[in-house]
Amino acid sequence: MIGTVGLSPSAAVGNFQDEAAESAASILASSVGGNDLVGVAATSAGLKSSPGANNDALNVDVLGDQVVQFGDVSIPLNDVIDFGAMGALGSSSEAGSATATRSVSGLLAEGGSVKLSGDDASFGAATINLLSLSESAGVEGLTDLAIDQLELKLGAFGSEVVVEDGKILDPDGVGGPGQYRVGQADLLLRSPLVGDAANGIYGAAGAVDTTVEDLVNKNLDVDALTGLVSGVPGVPTPTVTVDSNMQDTLFQRVLNQPITSHNKVVTIDFSTGELQIHLDQVVGKGGLNAQEPNAELISSEIYPLIAESIHDIMHDITNLLVGAIEDSLNAVTITVQFADDKGLVGGNLDVTWTFTLADIASGDLGEVTDNSSGLIGGTAGTALATAIQTLGSTVGPVLAPVYELIISDAGDHIFELVINDIKFGITSSIVNMLSPLFEVLNGFVSLQVNHQEIGTCENSAGEDVTNSLDLSALSLGLARSADGGRLNLGNSSTRFTPVGCSS
Repeated sequence: MIGTVGLSPSAAVGNFQDEAAESAASILASSVGGNDLVGVAATSAGLKSSPGANNDALNVDVLGDQVVQFGDVSIPLNDVIDFGAMGALGSSSEAGSATATRSVSGLLAEGGSVKLSGDDASFGAATINLLSLSESAGVEGLTDLAIDQLELKLGAFGSEVVVEDGKILDPDGVGGPGQYRVGQADLLLRSPLVGDAANGIYGAAGAVDTTVEDLVNKNLDVDALTGLVSGVPGVPTPTVTVDSNMQDTLFQRVLNQPITSHNKVVTIDFSTGELQIHLDQVVGKGGLNAQEPNAELISSEIYPLIAESIHDIMHDITNLLVGAIEDSLNAVTITVQFADDKGLVGGNLDVTWTFTLADIASGDLGEVTDNSSGLIGGTAGTALATAIQTLGSTVGPVLAPVYELIISDAGDHIFELVINDIKFGITSSIVNMLSPLFEVLNGFVSLQVNHQEIGTCENSAGEDVTNSLDLSALSLGLARSADGGRLNLGNSSTRFTPVGCSS
């Protein structure tokens, strides 16, 4: 249950109950058990007492002392909602006649008037701290989960209700009477499980290094490589060492930016441990601004879509890692060392040839170091080093099978199998963390877009006709029950007297 104290007079109609028409609007309002309480940047107008237009602007500096009440627990409003990123917002209300009213919440325009139109960036976004709400309300299950941040990012919200000739206008032709505006609705959470997933991805990149080293060792024809310098007498079989250091490069390819699923439902930033669920992508046809009245944004029905989206992201990570391998072949170093002890008089042959797979692909022979010594060893070392440096393009065909295997479809498949083992565990841990979260949220939170409450009167013909509308662009219910408290954002309300109804 939620209530508020210390704010503005009621942000919904009911301030002028004895008058034939009234209107009200606000940026934020609260209610308990269907009874409207108080609001932020709230205006109201009564046909006789104060017809308006009456305007008010949002002033976040005066909200610090305000509180939201949960039963016998009071929470500072600033702990619940942060308007810090909001633009210049306000509300306007007027009641011109018994059959003509206007109420609007949205952007401030010149002269203090208020308009619903404008780009989303002008509205900005507000943040509601769901974790703080759940902790203060004593919600069981949510604070036990591996989550240290849970917020709603709500942006570009406003609404407008206009009555002409005793009828509520429907200017956009969707979502029932009136019109509303919502530009953003994201559920943001941060969990150490998402951060831990980064360690798993780093491990997957390391597994790629191990696999590359194995592939080169198994497929490099050492005899053919030695045969290239067979013209030098007494060349021994070399020792070949393969060292792949792609891990950091591949890992940064994943962490260099947040990754969004193809269906745009989920964005994960593994560098921060943040996961965003874009609720505007789960509402179906038309998006946020074409929904039927009281459409729920958070429900058990969206969890399978979220789980699927996370699976898709992890599949994309596999593709990112595999796709970055070809660009990282300069990190695969092959060291070929020719060493032979020529005896006390003859000295030592010690020639080291170092190159990367990328070097060979580009025709660069890498670096040859001759540390040979002695009469025989020194002479053989000089001859061998010279022979290697003049090999030119003859090296390519010998190493081509290794290079081409790594960058081929067959190589991609090998790396995918290696990464998939790790990917499955990461996907499961994140999805399993979200399952109980949505179970708790589905019972604790009701986030509706196009929240409407319609009232009627009986005309002289005995028919029920609409005579009032409370419209909220977004409405956050903190208990899924008829008398649960709600925080409404972007509100416009009207009550009027249609022809045939008594005032």
